[in-house]
Amino acid sequence: MEEAAPNPSAPTSRERKQYFGGAKDGAREYCLVARRPTCPDVDKIKLMVCVQKADSTYEELRDEHAIEVKVNDTSYNQYTGEDLRLGAGQDPLVPFKVTGLDDAIKYKFGTKIHIQGSEWKGPSGVSFRNPGGQPKKQAKPRKRKAKESVDGPSDREAAGAAPAPAAPAPAAPAPAPAAPWATTNGQKCLIIPRANQPNLKKSWTSSEVWAWIITLLAASRASDLKTVPQGTLFEVIVAACLSFVYGTTANVELKGASSTPGQGDDGTDIIIQKIDNNIPNEIFDCKNYSEGTKGTRPNVRSVIGALMTSEFTTGTDNAKGIGTLLVTSSFTDGALASKDKFNDINYLTAYSVRCWTFEKDFEELFSRAFRLIGTGRLRNIEAKELLTNILQQLGPEDEHEHGRGLIRYES
Repeated sequence: MEEAAPNPSAPTSRERKQYFGGAKDGAREYCLVARRPTCPDVDKIKLMVCVQKADSTYEELRDEHAIEVKVNDTSYNQYTGEDLRLGAGQDPLVPFKVTGLDDAIKYKFGTKIHIQGSEWKGPSGVSFRNPGGQPKKQAKPRKRKAKESVDGPSDREAAGAAPAPAAPAPAAPAPAPAAPWATTNGQKCLIIPRANQPNLKKSWTSSEVWAWIITLLAASRASDLKTVPQGTLFEVIVAACLSFVYGTTANVELKGASSTPGQGDDGTDIIIQKIDNNIPNEIFDCKNYSEGTKGTRPNVRSVIGALMTSEFTTGTDNAKGIGTLLVTSSFTDGALASKDKFNDINYLTAYSVRCWTFEKDFEELFSRAFRLIGTGRLRNIEAKELLTNILQQLGPEDEHEHGRGLIRYES
C-alpha cells in the first residue's frame, strides 16, 4: 500500500518531555510531532505551514518568510525537506518546532513526504487539521503609557514574554491630495509641494515612511503624469522596499518597460534572485492602478508566462519560482480564479502565483521586516535610510547616480 503523508499533532506530555525537554510552547512558537513514515522509499519529510486567507481558507506558505522550522533542534530548508536517514533504531516520531509565528495570524499544519526518485506527496485534499485544536486566545490589550514615536516591540524582544497583542497597525494611509500635484518635463516628473516634502533631518518611523509612500503614489495617480513614469515610480518604490526586506539573502533587480522604451516588460518588473539556490527565485509585476482599475486575468496570465519562461525560474537548476502580481487597487474574480487554477495544477511543484494588493499584502511584508529589527531606535534608523534610498532613486539624475528624474521639489 502506498504510504500517505502523516498528520502532525500536538505532542503528549511524555513526547514533549522526550523531544522538547518538557518545555511548553512559548510566544510565537509551536511544537508538533508526526509519525515517521515506514515505507523504505520515503527519504524526506517536511512540515507545511499554512495561513488563513481573507476567505477563511488556508494556503501553504511557499515564499520566503520569517517562520523557522527545526527538527531535533536543527533548522532545515522548508523547500527541500529534512533528510530522514532511515535505518535501524530510528525514533517512531519526527519532532517539529516552529518559531517566528505571528500572533495575529491563524495557522494550520500538514506534512509532505518525498519518495526516492519521485515527487513530493502531500495529504489528500487541501484542508489540514489544526493540531492544537482551537487557535490560541489572544491576550487582552493593555493600556499603555504615552511613549516616544518609535515602532512597537520586535519579535525578538517579545520571544520570552507572554503572548502579546498583535503589533499596532501602521498610521492610516494619508488621503490623496485634494488637488493633483503639478508635473513637468512633458508630464514625466512629479513636483512635490513644499507641505509634502519629507524632512530627512528628523527621525522617521516605518509607519511614517509607509504613509508618505501611500501619499506619493496617490498623488502620482491623481496627477496627469504619463503612464510609463507613473508605473516606474511604483516599481522603484517596490524594488527599494524588497531590497530592504531581503537584505543580503537576495539580489533585487529592477526590470521595467522604462528600461526598454517602446516595449512591454512581459510580466516582469522586478526579479528577486535568492543567494540560497534551494529557495525559489521570484518575479514581481507591479501595477500602479487607480481604485477603478483592477488586476485582470490577462495580467495574471502574463505573470504565469513570465514565471514559466524566465531564465531565473526555469532550467535544470532553477525549476521553481514564485510570481506575484502586485496592484495598488484590487483584483477581478477572473484574475483570482486564474491564480487559483494555476496553483491547484502546480500544487506539488515548486511553482506558485500570488495576487497581492499593495496596501494589505505588501504592507504586511513591509511591517514584518521592521518588526524583526532589534530595537525601536534601530528600526527608525533603517526606516530613514529606506526613505532616503527611495528619494535618491526617484530624484533628479544630476543629483544622484541612480536618480531617474521622476520627482523634484517645489522651490
